[in-house]
Amino acid sequence: MTCCLGARTFEGIVKLANWYLGIGSAVAHYLLKKGVRMAVISRSLEPLQKLSQTYPNQVEVLAGDLSDFTLGEKASKTALSRWSRIDALIINHGILGMVTHGSITTSMV
Repeated sequence: MTCCLGARTFEGIVKLANWYLGIGSAVAHYLLKKGVRMAVISRSLEPLQKLSQTYPNQVEVLAGDLSDFTLGEKASKTALSRWSRIDALIINHGILGMVTHGSITTSMV
């Protein structure tokens, strides 16, 4: 299945880090509905299993915290082993400590 993401068209194998909530989830479902295959990483195994069941043969799941720097390599090896290539990488994770209302200013962004 050919998919267009922005101006780039590819026959999709994607590695998506931290797909579970918000933007990552929306991107994952959008691309999977277009037939893209992907290796996804999240801390929670249960939602990953549901994603895999919803899109059989399109998803390889890896559960773990991205503070484990070996997890990205494991995801790459998993995708390469299953589909022989990776066409795109979506990194959608970060670390945000406790933020109080009004503590972030525009100069910090």
